[in-house]
Amino acid sequence: MAPSQARSFHHVGLSVPDLNAALTFYVDVLGFELLKRAEWSGSPAIDMAIGAENSAGEFAMISLNGVCIEIFQFQMPAAKEPSEPRIVGHGWTHICVKVDNARDTAFAFRQHGIRLHADPIDIGDGPFAYARDPFGNIVEIWQDQT
Repeated sequence: MAPSQARSFHHVGLSVPDLNAALTFYVDVLGFELLKRAEWSGSPAIDMAIGAENSAGEFAMISLNGVCIEIFQFQMPAAKEPSEPRIVGHGWTHICVKVDNARDTAFAFRQHGIRLHADPIDIGDGPFAYARDPFGNIVEIWQDQT
């Protein structure tokens, strides 16, 4: 029997301290679609699946052209505040979102108080820039010109 093979990418999970602020950034500013929003608590099945006891919280599933982010805000157990993610660190470093115009998106980010590392630059395949969501997670914007 051949080993199981992945068929497609579905979503990444993101834990945040404020689900409403996350949805403002990802849905209102970046244009993701809100697919579902729900709460949970007192579910032994969920506790077993996520490896936590007495968990409770709220989550939302958002999508951009079929790629999803599942965003969690835990009330129980209390989440620990990580150090700010770094692009050069081990593990997942960032997500990248294609945009129509990187410079316009960077301007809109600044209008919403979103921190960019620098203005968009182009090293050959289109302008790009790295920014931080409201919690310090790195989001790259890229204007594909390939």
